[in-house]
Amino acid sequence: MSAELVIRPMTAADLGSVMQMATALANVPRWSERSWQEAIKPPHIALVAADAAGLSAFAIATVAAGEAELQTLAVSAGQQRRGIARQLLSVVLAELRRASVAELWLEVRLSNAPAIALYRAFGFQETGRRRGYYSDPVEDALLMLLPLR
Repeated sequence: MSAELVIRPMTAADLGSVMQMATALANVPRWSERSWQEAIKPPHIALVAADAAGLSAFAIATVAAGEAELQTLAVSAGQQRRGIARQLLSVVLAELRRASVAELWLEVRLSNAPAIALYRAFGFQETGRRRGYYSDPVEDALLMLLPLR
């Protein structure tokens, strides 16, 4: 990182950079522009991590009825393995706790060992699998849960 990392709410001005980053990464959902626009509105918590060089990561969680689902957490290829995902996830969890969310759910590709290790380090537990959940390539999803209270 070239400067101090700042984690802040995602804005409409960030969407071009976020969509470009998402397109460049293999494990990020392929959402429409409209879906990205909706993701910065309630009931979502959408955050970006940036430094003087620009955006390096983003995360989006959807909140409903006291629960949340982590839709995506991604770090640009050139910024991975620097602790940015850990910092971003910490802020997401703090925001969810502030919103009185009781538990956070997520799905992750079985082959995404770095993400699984990160989630386990935060205390997420495996609750099941979804067979053939992902496409391109077809792969199972690992379901994970983190109680927040």
